[in-house]
Amino acid sequence: MKSNKLLNFTNLKAVLIDLDGTIADSIPILYNVYATFLKEYGRQGSKEEFQSLMGPSLIEIVKKIKLLHELDDKLDAMIKKYFQMLLWHYSHDVKLFDGVREFLNYANEKKLKLALVTSAGKHLSEAFLNSCNLSTLFDLVMTGDKVTKGKPSPEIYQKALQELNVAPEEAIAVEDSPKGIESALNAGLAVLCFNPISKISFGNRVLPVHSWQEILNLFQNKI
Repeated sequence: MKSNKLLNFTNLKAVLIDLDGTIADSIPILYNVYATFLKEYGRQGSKEEFQSLMGPSLIEIVKKIKLLHELDDKLDAMIKKYFQMLLWHYSHDVKLFDGVREFLNYANEKKLKLALVTSAGKHLSEAFLNSCNLSTLFDLVMTGDKVTKGKPSPEIYQKALQELNVAPEEAIAVEDSPKGIESALNAGLAVLCFNPISKISFGNRVLPVHSWQEILNLFQNKI
């Protein structure tokens, strides 16, 4: 792994980490929820449409689905239905990617502040963290219902940095989606892009990584 000067570990105080597709191996489950939800309305989704929905909050996602598929059901009822489907999975069968727990434990040992920064709401995030026994490892959980604009807006990362009391240059984000990366970059953060897809274009403030073991190695070796 080549050095990246913008990923500066010298003054590093915090790591801000996305949830879905980053620490949680949830993307296949999220796709199944999306497809099942549409099927109940007699509609069929696509992987391309699903990818376009990654990043925004649940309310924004359901609004977009309602508009795209011209669904007549009331928005509040649709949001509740989608939420209940997600909540069950977050509470029961969404798993961690290999190596996540080891990295979080390492970061805690090194006294790094850890923030979960996710478009998912408070209840979904708590369900996942509790099911995986991760709640005590994060200093901050910044969820989509705490901001007015979801990713790719930088608001959620800006607010997390403010609450952690760290500057952008003192932190690194770990993200997996283009909208999440854009959100973090616009907040002034350098980004580790986890499990990158070919469509993501990398600039000099984004470093692709393919596993949490690779991320741990970067931190241990200070790049």
